[in-house]
Amino acid sequence: MQNTPTQKNTRNQNTLNRFKVNCITGSPVKGILSVSKRKQKEKISNQKKQYYILNKEKIKNTRKKYRLKNIEKIREQEKRYKTNLSPEIKKERNRITYQRRLLKYPLKIKINKPKKKKFKSEKTLFKTRIRKLNIDTSFTLEKYKELLSVQKELCAICNKKDKGRVLAIDHCHKTRVVRGLLCQKCNRSLGGFGDNPELVLKAYNYLIKIKYGKK
Repeated sequence: MQNTPTQKNTRNQNTLNRFKVNCITGSPVKGILSVSKRKQKEKISNQKKQYYILNKEKIKNTRKKYRLKNIEKIREQEKRYKTNLSPEIKKERNRITYQRRLLKYPLKIKINKPKKKKFKSEKTLFKTRIRKLNIDTSFTLEKYKELLSVQKELCAICNKKDKGRVLAIDHCHKTRVVRGLLCQKCNRSLGGFGDNPELVLKAYNYLIKIKYGKK
């Protein structure tokens, strides 16, 4: 028999009320049960706790034996139970378990605190840039600034400023030696030619041939 949506909603509401438990005391929230029923429930829970303390090992052994015998049955039941749960109940359960763990193991659970942003100096940022580009470490920030002043903060090929961007450090990928500072367009075009001067010459001759009609 399939459950109707109204039956499912009522079941979910009942389970949600059941899980709304105060984590510290273990008693239900006020308003769900009457005072006499609440006291009776507390008495039964205390009796159960005392019995568990006295027969801890015995209960554990019986539970282990039962679980080993009926593993498949228990897994199927757990799957069914989890699939029927609504997202509200899942959230409530997770919250309760987290709070209980915090009370039991306060040092083990790490609370995610916002990390303080460390201030990085210009030198450290430049070093990370060089490390990522795999450039020779002898090329320091002072040398980079000297090159910038020599080139007058212009690209070494097109003699233009790269608007809103830092000039790229052009270097040989084999020797790792810095050749100059280029804008993003020129740097990408050189990378497209694979740093091959023969290909660049061929491209130059091709453009002249189209423009002036020379062979």
